[in-house]
Amino acid sequence: RARGPDAAVPALACRGALSISNEMEVAFGPAPSSPMCPEGYENFSVDKKRELFEGTEDYERMRDRLRRKVAARSAPRESEKFLKLMRDRGGGNIALAWRRYFDSDGDGELTFREFCAALIELKYLGDVPALWNELGGAEANHLTLEVLDPENAAVLDFFGSWCDATRGGPLELFKAIDQDGSDSLTADELAEGLRDLGFFTAPGLPPSLDDEDKVLAVLFPLLDQNGHGCITPGHMLFLEKDPDKKVQLARQLARIAKLGAEAAPEPLHNEAQRMLHKLCMETTMLGGKHWKLVNRGPAANGEPGARRMGTAGSGPRLRPWASRTSPASSTTGRVAPPSLPHIASEPSLHTAAAPAKPSLARTAALPSL
Repeated sequence: RARGPDAAVPALACRGALSISNEMEVAFGPAPSSPMCPEGYENFSVDKKRELFEGTEDYERMRDRLRRKVAARSAPRESEKFLKLMRDRGGGNIALAWRRYFDSDGDGELTFREFCAALIELKYLGDVPALWNELGGAEANHLTLEVLDPENAAVLDFFGSWCDATRGGPLELFKAIDQDGSDSLTADELAEGLRDLGFFTAPGLPPSLDDEDKVLAVLFPLLDQNGHGCITPGHMLFLEKDPDKKVQLARQLARIAKLGAEAAPEPLHNEAQRMLHKLCMETTMLGGKHWKLVNRGPAANGEPGARRMGTAGSGPRLRPWASRTSPASSTTGRVAPPSLPHIASEPSLHTAAAPAKPSLARTAALPSL
């Protein structure tokens, strides 16, 4: 039961009609009952009176009416809630929040995993799959700044293209402006350097960057990713258009940060260590194999020893004692290893090993102390 345009007359009108009917009944006598105020209304149950007050409506008509009402209602969207959070975190600038919290690696794109990780850091509470679909991430499988803030995205795209056309890239432009070699640019140094390089007379310059004050208000905060008041080469790396060059420059900046400016050149590719490791693992017992199962090679068989025994070159390699034969080997045909002498059984070894004692004549010739 619900109210509707076709509902019955409210009970208020019925009550008014009852009062009028009572006065007329006193003056003119009882009147016949009417649909507006049925006979015996005072004796109706509560449900019956409620039905007369609220009215009845067909179920199908009520369902259609409620569906039209819900469809006309503007439901709150997840994207509006998300953009409000971005403005709050970026000080009113969505692109600045994107640079600081979302696109930390500077590739300009966000996968769904990266997007969820950034939302966790921002402590976002909402329907994340619905937000991803509203922003168009489900169709393109990634999210870009152009979807969230097209105006500032156009500013960054123009500045990156101008850097590439003027000096060959953003880091080359940075070095041209950084006259003192401090590897950092303040706001004034950036504005002065752009003025000297003719940035404000470039064709197609956006109106939001046509003077120094606008550059300091719009462009500099977008480049100053950490909000420290200065720009470093790593802050401008995301403007590089060439992907391969961007990867190479990122490695170079990482080496400089770890080892200093002298480590900036790309080191030579060296496979000597890997080759030696593979050789030792395959031809020695370092690989975990028994020495009988090790592959024969220079590191396992000892080529220098074979050359001393006269077996270098082609032919079978012989053990150092293979050329010696014993009387027992003549009958069995097997080569026996040489028997090593025991120190206690060889008097000559004792004689050779013992130090020489001075003779009595030599002792007598020594002066007395």
